[in-house]
Formats: sequence, C-alpha cells, structure tokens
Amino acid sequence: MGTPGSGSTGGNRRLRTAGLALFALAFIAAVIGLVLTLNRGERPTATGKPPVTSSPVTSSTVPSVIPFPPPVVSPSAEAPVVAPPGPPNAAEGAPAGDNGTSAVGVSRGEVRVYNNSTIRGLAARAARDLSAAGWTVVEVGNFARGTIPTTTVYYQEGTDQRTGAEALADQFKMRVAARFPGIANDGPGLIVIVTNDYVSP
Repeated sequence: MGTPGSGSTGGNRRLRTAGLALFALAFIAAVIGLVLTLNRGERPTATGKPPVTSSPVTSSTVPSVIPFPPPVVSPSAEAPVVAPPGPPNAAEGAPAGDNGTSAVGVSRGEVRVYNNSTIRGLAARAARDLSAAGWTVVEVGNFARGTIPTTTVYYQEGTDQRTGAEALADQFKMRVAARFPGIANDGPGLIVIVTNDYVSP
C-alpha cells in the first residue's frame, strides 16, 4: 500500500516530463524555421546580373569625352569606367605633357582614346604613351556602350587613315579595324579603345 501523496507525486513528474518534451519540440521547430528563412533569403533572384554584350552596342549617345590635355586632377576623383555615359570623366583627362610631336618632332595624326576596361585611368595612361610616341591625342574618355574584346585602333573607311592605324597598331601591339556604327560619328582621326589587355610599350 503506497504512502499518501505518492500518486500525486508521480503525476507531477509525468506532467513535468511531458512539458519538457513539448518545450524541446518547440525549440527544434523554431531552429528549423530560422534555418529555412535564412536559406530562402540567400537564393539568387531572377533579376540578377545583367547580361554582358559580346559586341559593341550601337547607340546615338556620345561617350563621355573631354579635350586633351585638360587640367590635372586628383586621382581620387576618378569614376568607375563602367558607369553609363554621363558628364565627362575628369580622371581620364589627368595626363599632361607633349601630345603633338615625338622626340624627333614628327606629328603622327590625331587620336581619340577611350577606356573600355575595369582599370581606372587606363585611357589617360594610354594617352600619355601615344603622346610620347608622337601621336596627337585630342580626346580622352570612356566607352561604356558595349564590350570591346581587345585593345583596338579604329580608322574611318574611305579615308587614308588605315596606314596610320596600322602603324599605331604595330607600335603598340593593337588590333586594327574599321569604325563600327557606335563610334562612326565621334569626330575625325583615329580612335583607340583600350581594354584590360593594354600594356604600355
């Protein structure tokens, strides 16, 4: 025969055990819900990275260019070269110095230099190199209307620019091509579009 109260003690113990089990189940459910919520938040959306074109984009907008040489500005003012066309990029106009003749005093024609790379100030550096080699750099800016596969010098068809373009390309190890519609009206002279593979001579 049990002692008085032993039945109620056993009942209390069972209730306590059941309560702890329910608490443990609730905790596990909360953890699973938190993990599922975090995983759902990390999934990429369908509107992720925009596609990159493999060929130049024809557009009526004009790339941001400025006369060369412009005032020297601080390197901290440079803007990313992949930005859409907008106001002239002061950083690309940073180079200064002789842009008309080489060491022997011979001018080699007008050139416009555009940056199509992820390297800030690359067009400015290329402009300095061309200027030192005797080419007259008249504009420096960005080309953000398409992706150019390799550094290229473009000439205007129907002119005598091809010989100059080939001489420049041979000197700086560039590809030569006729202008495409996106730069057809960007002013007279040769156009050099530098990409990540440009190397100073």
